[in-house]
Amino acid sequence: MTLLSVYTASKAAINAFTESLAIELAQFNIRVNLVLPGRAPATRFSENSKSRMATAIPQPYAAFAQSVFKARNDNLITHPDDVICAIWQAANDSSSPLKILAGEDAKALARNS
Repeated sequence: MTLLSVYTASKAAINAFTESLAIELAQFNIRVNLVLPGRAPATRFSENSKSRMATAIPQPYAAFAQSVFKARNDNLITHPDDVICAIWQAANDSSSPLKILAGEDAKALARNS
């Protein structure tokens, strides 16, 4: 995820940990799932990150960051209900995949990567 390399690295670590945990706990009939939401502007996480993003971009990155923000498709976002449905699926559908995408932007990102 452009401009979010530290977040992306930490998220990758959590994903790998969860994938390993799923393998280890399967012998006890314990399922583990990852709910992978996209960008959710209506959440507190987004609200908190906006002010940090505004001041955390070093000047040499400013033009690049603006081009990333401009290219972003604001029609594809994750809504709270998308995450709720993904969590419900993980909790109630034993055939659900390990990774459950939540939100149209998360699904588009997965298709394009």
